[in-house]
Amino acid sequence: MSTVPLDRKSSEPLNNLDARYWYLYGEAHDFSDFISRHPGGQQAICLGRGRDCTALFESYHTRLPSKELLSKYKVKPTGAATSNNVYCNNDTFTFNEEDFYHTLKRRAVQYFERNNYQHTKGGCNEIFWWIVNVLVFVVSGYFSFCMVVPIPFVSAVCAIIWGVSKSLMVIRSTHGASHYAFSNFPRFNRFVYWFNMCLVGDTPQQWTAKHVLAHHIDTNITPIDDDTMYPIKRVLSSYDRYWYHAYQHVYIWFLYFFVYLPWTISHNIKFIYGALFNHGKIYESVVECYYNSLLDYLESVSCIIVTHCIRLLPFFCLPTWTHAIIIALIAEFSSSVWFSLQFAVNHEVLETVDNGSAGHHNVTFSDKNKNRDFGAHQMITSHNYSVGFWPTLHLSGGLNYQIEHHLFPSVHYKHYPELGKIVESTAKEFNLPYTKSSSFMQGVWRHCKLLYIMGNNDKPLIQ
Repeated sequence: MSTVPLDRKSSEPLNNLDARYWYLYGEAHDFSDFISRHPGGQQAICLGRGRDCTALFESYHTRLPSKELLSKYKVKPTGAATSNNVYCNNDTFTFNEEDFYHTLKRRAVQYFERNNYQHTKGGCNEIFWWIVNVLVFVVSGYFSFCMVVPIPFVSAVCAIIWGVSKSLMVIRSTHGASHYAFSNFPRFNRFVYWFNMCLVGDTPQQWTAKHVLAHHIDTNITPIDDDTMYPIKRVLSSYDRYWYHAYQHVYIWFLYFFVYLPWTISHNIKFIYGALFNHGKIYESVVECYYNSLLDYLESVSCIIVTHCIRLLPFFCLPTWTHAIIIALIAEFSSSVWFSLQFAVNHEVLETVDNGSAGHHNVTFSDKNKNRDFGAHQMITSHNYSVGFWPTLHLSGGLNYQIEHHLFPSVHYKHYPELGKIVESTAKEFNLPYTKSSSFMQGVWRHCKLLYIMGNNDKPLIQ
């Protein structure tokens, strides 16, 4: 069940879903009375309202609620409700009991029970390192952006430290909070998500729509998942190839090295346009961002203001514009490199695109993937690196275990090494690939190879 049901001919979003309901397994449910009691918080459950939220529901509940409980909230097609808005015919992913994903989830539950884990989220240790991360970000930013250090080299080093701490903040605590995995306390989770976004850029609502809703569910499925940056680069064979793509393996690195600035500004433009000229509706690709209250809008506005105030600090505090530009460029470079390469290698290697998963340029779901098990799709389109290497786990915020992250997004990454063993053995039973590189640099090389092949071949034959 894709997050955004699309017309099979035009690929345009279908608008026959009732905004009051949550659509699970093709049927409407009304959880309005349950919102205030939802263990994961009101924001999490409201994310699925008015959508086909089957894949969200499945992937964010390692242990599923009982069918008896769900049946109490099922909407019956009587009175004002019609069959048009009570049922959702969306034939993308499946969630059968004996298929790969449910088998895997049962084994994951057994792992948590066997080790007596009370919950799957982060804890006090993660909060401590988040505080350390914020302090390093603030102190290094002060010495690089606001002070004229007698030794220029020290100022540059502080700018690098600031950039690295910013990148780590995004891929560790911010990313975890966006998936409701950083803390077991929903309000604190939301605070960390908003607070971090103020410091690092973007808005919580837009990141949630683009990443949590679009990318995590419909991975590598166009036009819903637009993380591939087309037409700037071409990594899916279903996209048209232009002459300049032949050089993408060369020029793309310049964009990766300064990706934060265009990423932030493009999202800000989308927000301003939607808020002022599109009746308050903001979209990321074809996915509508969740704005259910004034607080949601205030969160976004405050993030935009604070982020750009931080970016302008060097130009107000440093003595010359030359000095300010140099420090700003160093900071942007050091924050962009690690962040951008993380997301590039996770899904953009030959093995994760040569599987028919991306053949949706003009149709909702290709015949090859129709009714594919959701977990199998995540296995096929994701790629791990440096599996079992403790420093990489923490420096990447668990993104080196991208397969496990897509299968269990609401589970904190500290559990991924053990879950990875379960995932790999279960995948072998179901004859599914477990794509991984021995190191980060090998993953980068495989990504570069993909860029070259897709830039020079319309329909490459990949063995």
